[in-house]
Amino acid sequence: VLLASGEIGDIVRKDDRFEAELRSAHADLERTPISLCTPECRARLGDPRCRVALAPLTHVASVTAVTGAARFETDCPLPNGALAYGRLRPLAGALAGLDFEIVASEGISADLGEAVAARLAPGDLVQLREGCDRRFSTCRDRFQNKDNFRGEPHVPGTDSVIRYPGL
Repeated sequence: VLLASGEIGDIVRKDDRFEAELRSAHADLERTPISLCTPECRARLGDPRCRVALAPLTHVASVTAVTGAARFETDCPLPNGALAYGRLRPLAGALAGLDFEIVASEGISADLGEAVAARLAPGDLVQLREGCDRRFSTCRDRFQNKDNFRGEPHVPGTDSVIRYPGL
């Protein structure tokens, strides 16, 4: 007896388990069939629409210290913020092969989106991939990729609609 049909949607990891969303055919009616107008880029760094080469933005480093539940330090000095929105992939240790989002970075320190840094150990090799905040200025200035920017940075937002005339 067929009880339900559909496709797997979002998968969320929670502690030692995961939850998977089952989407029915009705979910197709809720999707937006066209791209929305946004000031941020809709492409992901390095995907076929973005076309930025990821090899020069990928670094292998060694963990030098774990300074918090989600903060660690490496021996890879990069400009402040270069790793923000990037990825960490441990190459050794308990987390080897898993990918984690880096939410902020400053010099040799980086903050993860999940509290898993405590499972890293000094000396563990990690792969660090720089990230992109999806702003036009970043695409133009840092990646020299303005021709492939997939957003509308110059379209006025809702704040311009509610501004008082003459201001």
